[in-house]
Amino acid sequence: AAKRTWQQVTAKGTAPSGRWGHSAVVFGSSMFIFGGCNESSPALDQLFQFDFRIHLPPSIRSEEHTSELQSRLHLV
Repeated sequence: AAKRTWQQVTAKGTAPSGRWGHSAVVFGSSMFIFGGCNESSPALDQLFQFDFRIHLPPSIRSEEHTSELQSRLHLV
């Protein structure tokens, strides 16, 4: 069996604000983080994507991109 280890990844850019109660899923080579809440907002409706291949920072997906993504990924 392959040995799995944790590795810290250094990303450039701005990370999403701290939050809890969010959903996260790994799909293909990306992690998607949706929603949650924080001290200033009881309900966040943001969608972030982190690409593991090139260590791109999470980026806010606009409604245009979200509808494009929905054909391949469904958040439940």
